[in-house]
Amino acid sequence: MARKHEQINNDEPVQNLKAAKPKHHFGLRLIMVITGLVFFISLLFSRTVLNSTYMSHQVVSSSIGSNIEQSVNSQLQKYGVNNQDIVPEGAINQVVQKMAEQLYAGQTVQVDQQIVSSAVNNGLRNSNSNATALGMGLSNTIASQAVNVINNQLNTNQLNTYASDIQTLVNVNRITMIISGVLLVIWFVLAVFSRIFVSAISSTLFWTGLLGGIGFGAVYLSNIVGQLSNQYQVASDLIKQVGNDVLTTGFLAAIIMVVVGIILWIIVKITHFRSKKIG
Repeated sequence: MARKHEQINNDEPVQNLKAAKPKHHFGLRLIMVITGLVFFISLLFSRTVLNSTYMSHQVVSSSIGSNIEQSVNSQLQKYGVNNQDIVPEGAINQVVQKMAEQLYAGQTVQVDQQIVSSAVNNGLRNSNSNATALGMGLSNTIASQAVNVINNQLNTNQLNTYASDIQTLVNVNRITMIISGVLLVIWFVLAVFSRIFVSAISSTLFWTGLLGGIGFGAVYLSNIVGQLSNQYQVASDLIKQVGNDVLTTGFLAAIIMVVVGIILWIIVKITHFRSKKIG
């Protein structure tokens, strides 16, 4: 009996050690990483390619305005207009920006003729071209021709077929971001009750950043953006610029998440070591 009692006492530390062993909650961590990755990508898209304000800024900083301006100037020379500032790049950028806003709002994409007409009138007023000698009545014809050039260069009819699709993508992405964000909050609350809050944040940031960084890097190296831009001559520079900017932004954000995740992991390990040492 004494030996049996002694054996039971010797087994108690082993049982206590098993009970004290921390649970890793692999399933919860995996779900948090997947949810975090979905939220990260949807948030990135909502701030970049699916954001009309972002795309408007990209249009201004791209060469699409100057490319269209050259085409407009070349066409207007047929009317004796040799001044290169009849329809300046700034006015064209305003037109394209408005068209981008219409596109992302799901509206009919069309050239704002008032901007073009105003630019033509101002250009002719300050011009010494033959068109001025013919009278300002020619301004409407020139403005109409400039509008036609812009429509042809941007393929406005084709853009209108994309308007509803882009609006659908914007809405789907917004819903995805909201749902994944709410789920992420729920998982973090569960992590609090499971006493792995900081550790869960650490693993979520690290693996989300790592997987996101690998994904963005793979897309960049595969040159998918370059292949896509070759299909659209006028907007090719804009597509390359936006694509590379989004990939770079996503990659840098992913690296930051990885670094923050590692820092939090180190903090968790140091805290655990100190608590174990004190105990």
